[in-house]
Amino acid sequence: MHDLIQAMGIDIVNQECEDDPGRRSRLWLYDDVVDVLSRDTENCHVKAIVLALPEPREMCINPSAFAKLKWLKLLILHNVHDSFQGLRCLPNELRWFEWPGCAHQIPKFSSPQKLVGLNWSGGNITGVLKQFKDFQNLKYINFSHRESIVHMPDLSILQISRNWIFIIAKTW
Repeated sequence: MHDLIQAMGIDIVNQECEDDPGRRSRLWLYDDVVDVLSRDTENCHVKAIVLALPEPREMCINPSAFAKLKWLKLLILHNVHDSFQGLRCLPNELRWFEWPGCAHQIPKFSSPQKLVGLNWSGGNITGVLKQFKDFQNLKYINFSHRESIVHMPDLSILQISRNWIFIIAKTW
């Protein structure tokens, strides 16, 4: 994307609500993401969080922080290390979930039908979700660089018709 177009897009989103990042549609600045994920607000309009930090950084995230983000469709967190006991639940509208290096188990999806991409590479978890049958639109799965995985669920239950599934996993 051209830098000028990107700057214009950033300016437009920042004008949505200058004082309250929770009322913006997209977040990409560390301070704004921390503000939204650490406080307890009910009126969040965020549809996308993309935070790609140049170096690993610790972030204190409330375990139920993502439950309030009802409209969140895109979540990408790179070089973000969490200091909590794991996510409880992710929003129903989530389409793409990417958090390489997250040390916790994949959280529960109350309604995972809309999820298309799941990137859970890196880190040191021992197992992944037991069932994938509810993930009807899942097309991309990445569990690479998970050296401590000892069991994987049966992925044959995913319906592979015209949809393609790209799986990157540890080779045993």
